[in-house]
Parts: sequence; structure tokens; C-alpha cells
Amino acid sequence: MPEKGNILIVEDSPTQSMYLKFLLEENGYTVRVARNGLEGLDAASKIRPQLIISDVMMPEMTGYEMCRAIKDDPLLSPIPLILLTTLSDPEDILKGVEAQADFYLTKPFDETALLSRVKDILDHTLELKKDEKWEELEIVVRGKRRKVRSTSTRIMNLLLSTYENAVLRNTELLNAQVELRDLNEELEDRVYELRVSENRFRSLVKTIPDIVYRINPQGKFTFINEAIERLGYMPEDLIGQHFSKIILPADVKRVDRKAVMKKLKGKKTGDEKAPKLFNEQRTGKRKTEGLEVVLVPLHKATLEPGYIEPLSSDYLIMEVNSSGMWEINPNAENSDFLGTVGVIRDISIRKKMEKDLAEREAQMRTIFDYASAGIVVIDPENHLIVDANPTALKMIGLDKEDVVGSVCHRFICPAEEGRCPITDLNETVDNSERILMTSEGNEVPILKTVAPIILKGRRHLLESFVDISRLKDTENQLKAAHDNLEKRVEERTRDLKESQAQLIQAEKLGALGTLTAGIAHELNNPMMGMLNFAQYCKKHVDKETKVFSVLDDMERETKRCIDIVKNLQTFSRMKSEKEGILEKIACGEIIERVRKLLSYRIEKDGVSFTVTTSPGCPNISVDTGNIQQVFLNLIGNAVDAVKDTEIRNIDIQIEEDSSEHVMVRVADTGYGIPEDIQEKIFDPFYTTKGVGKGTGLGLSVSRGIVEKAGGSIEFSSEAENGTVFIVRLPV
Repeated sequence: MPEKGNILIVEDSPTQSMYLKFLLEENGYTVRVARNGLEGLDAASKIRPQLIISDVMMPEMTGYEMCRAIKDDPLLSPIPLILLTTLSDPEDILKGVEAQADFYLTKPFDETALLSRVKDILDHTLELKKDEKWEELEIVVRGKRRKVRSTSTRIMNLLLSTYENAVLRNTELLNAQVELRDLNEELEDRVYELRVSENRFRSLVKTIPDIVYRINPQGKFTFINEAIERLGYMPEDLIGQHFSKIILPADVKRVDRKAVMKKLKGKKTGDEKAPKLFNEQRTGKRKTEGLEVVLVPLHKATLEPGYIEPLSSDYLIMEVNSSGMWEINPNAENSDFLGTVGVIRDISIRKKMEKDLAEREAQMRTIFDYASAGIVVIDPENHLIVDANPTALKMIGLDKEDVVGSVCHRFICPAEEGRCPITDLNETVDNSERILMTSEGNEVPILKTVAPIILKGRRHLLESFVDISRLKDTENQLKAAHDNLEKRVEERTRDLKESQAQLIQAEKLGALGTLTAGIAHELNNPMMGMLNFAQYCKKHVDKETKVFSVLDDMERETKRCIDIVKNLQTFSRMKSEKEGILEKIACGEIIERVRKLLSYRIEKDGVSFTVTTSPGCPNISVDTGNIQQVFLNLIGNAVDAVKDTEIRNIDIQIEEDSSEHVMVRVADTGYGIPEDIQEKIFDPFYTTKGVGKGTGLGLSVSRGIVEKAGGSIEFSSEAENGTVFIVRLPV
């Protein structure tokens, strides 16, 4: 923006000068400021401004004096000068005329008017008449004649400025009249509202249960509402009476200003620790609040109908809130103290409740501090521990100041951080096994219970937990004992089942023994006769004939029947006869006898037969004949099992099983015994051989012989992997 002119402002008010400078510079003018008339005169001589705007009243040199000095200087007189004045006093107007000011602006001035006047002056500066005629005028001011010297232009500018000021003041006056009328109407409305409010207040004061009172500076009641009747007093009886009449005497010394101030001479009474008084003389923040006093009810024997029944005949704890009243305000000079106004509220029930609450809190704190379980209080919003009892601190291993303020997951449920059942998963109660992390980094199993509580109006979590390390150890021990017991029961059950099976088997064998003994006795003689008859007939019959073939079959089947009878006799003797003669013999010797008896079958079927005896193996103490029969059955069965296989091996191992037994292991490479029949192979008359190839008594008889000798026999078999029989015999 191009510069429009150079202007000098002479103003002692920094605010006013900065405002004018900012306004003019914003509109493109160059502005310099002087603080008084002397500085303004000096600045005008140095910079020769195009326009000077000056205040009237300034220190060092007034605006009038500066203007006169400028106009008396031939070099400075052409500079137009505007005086800022109220133009309210004729003397001020005459001073401006005598100072030869060119223009006038009234204060307060309008921004638009100021800028317009400045622009007009600077645009027409060259048109000012240097030779304008000065005239001496005689005027009457306030009844006195005065002579003034000025030009007609300056007089006209003065008159116009005066007129503008008068118009402005008249406009302001009219606006003020309108505002006054509006204010009067508003005042009338407020007066009406005030009256309504006053009536409401009176009604409220009359009906509220709280005691409302006013006392004068001497501490005597000037007003008290009907609520005092609840204490047995009538309001009119207390008017003019000192407030101490209704207060417990011991409390009067504590709350009466006259009594308290004697103790406070030379001390400040305006701080927060100043005593609370019933007859307060302070206002604002210093007013008395929450003053507790004991009121003494008036004892009356009877009350007429319609009267308010007294609260109690006992002393009542009351709360007083009061404030001093002043004619103007307590800080104003010559402001008179009018007395005190206050409200008295019965807090007896509240105090009792507070006492009960304090007692309950003390009880809960005692329980909290001495509980055997660890207890912490947690803020659910930030998971911070806000309190912890001694048990919890002991379990964690830290002092309270090191625990409170810490995130709960630092110690409790570290694995659940970010997925806490209560705060993160919206569950209500957590009652489960968790982990407590001690200060030393040890994990302690705990049983934790969480319940929500309200503290200071906010929801918190009360978490209690107990160390279940011993419980877990006990559980583990019980589990181990239970598993051991189950194992023992299982073993015992299995033994009982075996004993039961053996008993059943023994009963079966006993019955069969009796039966077979009778059958064998009855069949033996006829079979021998048939055998002898067949052999006799064969000697007298041609071998090429069919009769010879029939006799040969008859002889063979008769021999088989005789063998069956022999087995039956052996089976019956095993159950009925006493144990035979025992002898010490090497188990390998018995095996060798059996091998020789079966050597023809072994060689014929191409069976590989090996016997291994461990060094130092002791002799067995048995009935040699019976034990030989056992191994004859086992090895014979093994030969039958491998004769049709590609690999035909029978391996016998003899070793010491214990200090009381020798173990004989008979293993073959046959097809094995099917799993579904393994439980039946020791049953009498059960056989897997074809018709006419076995009686089914061999294994049953063998087990009976071994067990009767004080040993045992067992087997294991897998399909395609052969069978192993293990025989244990006493030494």
C-alpha cells in the first residue's frame, strides 16, 4: 500500500497513542508518536509532518501550549493541527481558538469520522490560505466579555466540530433515554420477579425441615423459622434471645465469636485453619461451612394437637452453614456489619451412619489386614494395584510401596495379561487356578477369586487368593497313591481271576479225573483184547488181501485208543495220586531224554533242534517221569508246529530264573497260536489238531504236572512269528 502522508501523534496515553498509530498505519499513513507537548514540538521541528494530531491535557506541555508554539513558528505554522477534545466546556473551546488550532475532533471519536477528516485535510492542505485575514472578536462567556483572535476558517471549523459534538451527544442522550426506558421496564419486571421469589422464599423457609435463622451483631435472634418447633421451641420465644440458649453450653465457648476472639489476639483469623463460628462476620470463601454443634431440645410434657412433634428429647448433632451480612460489602469503607444468617440441619442420623460406617470400615480393614488369604484391590481401567494386605505382600515378597501402583499382571496371572477374564473378556467372576509370580521369579499356584466392589464411587476389583502348593502336592500324592492302588487292585483282580480260573479248572479236572479213571478202567481191558485179536488175525491173513488192510487199520486205531486210555489214566492219577518220588536232576538231561525219544520225528521233518544251558544252572527237584512227560508234550507240539514251515527251528534255553527256580524256554518258528483261542489251549480236551491226531489233554496235563511240582507254565505267541513256552521248575 503506497504511503498517503506523514502524521505526528502527540498523546501521553500509551493505549490511545498505539490505537491511533495502528489505525492510521493500517490505512497507509506514516506515523510517529510523541509522549507530550515538548516531544511533539521537537518532533515537528525535525520531521516536518504533514499533519499533527494532539491531545489537550498532557504533562510537560499541554496541547494548547504546543499548538500556540507551532503556530507562532513561521516554518511550522502551515502544518495543519487537530486537537482531540471533548468540547464540553466553553473555556476549553476558547483555549483552542486562542491556540489557533486548525481542526477539532471530539472524544471519544468515531474511526470513520477520524479517517475521513484526516484524508480531507491532507487532500486540501495546499488550498489553505496563507494570507487569510485574522479577526479579533468580542464574545460573552458565562456573563463575561472576552476578546479572541482567529480566522474565519478556524472559527467555522470550531463551530462545525462543536455542532458535530452536540449532535453526537444528543444522539447518545436519545439512545440513553431509550436504554433507560428499557431498563426501567426490565427493573419493574425484576421487581415483580423479586417479589414472587421473595414470597416463594418465605414459603420455602417456612416449610423446609431445616432451621433458618438470622442473628444481629450481638448474637441475638432476629428471625427463626417454624422448623425450630421440632426442638420444642416457638419462634417468637427465641426472638431477642442469644443463640447460646439452644446450644449445648460446652459448644458455646467453641463457636461464639466473642469467646473465641479472646484466644486469637495477635493471630490471623482469615486462613482456612481459623475456627468456625456460629455468629460469623465474614463472607465469600471465608463463610462458615459444616460447623457441627449440639442443640439442646426443649423438654415439654405435652404438645397440643397441630404442633410439630419434637425430633427427640436427647441432644441433637446439627450442622450449621452461615455467612455474615454487611450493609454494602465487607471490604468497603464505612460498611456496617448487620449480623449473621444461617441454616441448621439435623445430622444426627448421618453422624450415626458415619460412625457405623467407620466401625464397619475398621472391621473390614482388620479382616483385610489379618486375613490368611492374600487380598489386593485393583483398578480395572488401568490394571494397577491400589492396595494389598500383609498376606499378599508376604506371598509376593515385597513391601507395600513396591507393590501398590504396579500393574497387577506383574505378580498375579502373568499369562492372562491382555486377556483378563474380568477386564478383557467381560466375565463377571473369576474363580480358578492361576499363577502368582514372586519377587524372586518363582511361580506359585494359587486359587483366585475376584469380586467387584465400589470404592470412592468407582468400580474396583477385589482379588483374593490362597497358596495351593501343598494342596497340589497332596493331590499329586493322592493321584500317585490312587494310581498305585488301581494298579494293585488290577493286579489283585487279575490274580483273583487266575485263582478263580485255576479253581474252576481244578474242579473241572477233579471231576474229569474221577470220570476218566472210571472210563480208563472200563476201556483198558477191551482195548487190549481187541489189539491182541487184531494182531492174531494179521498173522493168519494174507498181507495182500483187503482183510489184512482192515486188520491193520483196526490195530492202529486200537493202539490210538489205548494211548488215549493211558493219557486218561495219567490225567486221573495226576489229580488223585500223591506226589511221586522227587530227585535232583539236571534239566538238560531231561531235555536230552526227550530229544532221543523224538529223534525220529525231528530228523524226518528236518527240524533244527538246539539246547543252550547257562553256566552254573542248578539242578531241579522234581518227579522225573512227570516232568519228562511235560517236555515230551511241549517239544512234540513244537515239532508239529514247524514241520510244514520253511524255517523249522526249535530253540531251548535253560537258565537260572531265581534262587528258587530254573526257567526253560521252548521256542519254535511255527505259525503261532491264533489270538482268539489262546485262552483255551490249557482247557482239557481242546485241540487244534485234526480228527484222530490229538486228545486235547497234553497241555492241560502238562500244566497240572508243573503246578503240582511247585512251578509255573506260560506262553506267548504271535501270528507268523511262532510260539514260546516258558516253564519254571523248583530247584
